[in-house]
Amino acid sequence: MANVLAFDTLAYARRLKEAGVATAQAEAPAEAVRDAVTEGVATKADIAGVENEVVGVKGEVAHLKTEVVGVKSEVAGVKKDVSRLDGRLGRLEEKVETRAGKADLFKVALGVVVAQTTLTVALTVALIELIGGAP
Repeated sequence: MANVLAFDTLAYARRLKEAGVATAQAEAPAEAVRDAVTEGVATKADIAGVENEVVGVKGEVAHLKTEVVGVKSEVAGVKKDVSRLDGRLGRLEEKVETRAGKADLFKVALGVVVAQTTLTVALTVALIELIGGAP
């Protein structure tokens, strides 16, 4: 903390008056020195005001810390939800792949049935022609 100079303006002005300086000329330099010495010096009220502001800022910081804890908790919950949804998405992808495989198998089976039917019809027509029953 800066050193504060105690300056008694009344004693200074009295000494100048005792030395024969007129009252007006004795008081003016005393007041000028007092103003120069006390300029920029914080008063008790100034310090109390700053202390009150610091207390207020500390309260706001504490409130913000509480909010940060809450946000961190929410983020953790969101991370769990994302992880859970990621697992569900993986299972859905497996189901889609399984169903796509079944659809492919169904297409192959349908193709075999159509081929068998076509072959059966062709053989039947050929057999009828062979037997001589063609119209």
